Amino acid sequence: SFVCSMAGRAAVSRTLAFLRASPVIKLRPDVEGMTVAYAKKGAGMAGARHFLYEVVPVIKFHNEQVRTQVEKSATSDTAEIRVHLKGGQSETIAAKGVCAGDIRQALVSKFSQPQ
Repeated sequence: SFVCSMAGRAAVSRTLAFLRASPVIKLRPDVEGMTVAYAKKGAGMAGARHFLYEVVPVIKFHNEQVRTQVEKSATSDTAEIRVHLKGGQSETIAAKGVCAGDIRQALVSKFSQPQ
């Protein structure tokens, strides 16, 4: 038989409340995807990791067309966010040694949809 836990429903409700309460990040229509690349360990990687877990869900919630990929490396010494645009172009935001809020601000300033 199926046993339903209340914790599961509460977690979904909390997540949905968090996504709805977060500032809207609406990206331009020409943004097709985003790749978050960072090393699993090492100095300067925390900002990219926090960006992945705190900001990317909000971006995906408000931009359903944007696909997201994650590249975790055991040997790389770089952290970056690659934004993929229509037509095969891409632009990179350096993320090594940068906090998640600053990465978010750089992404919004370059790729947000004009209001």
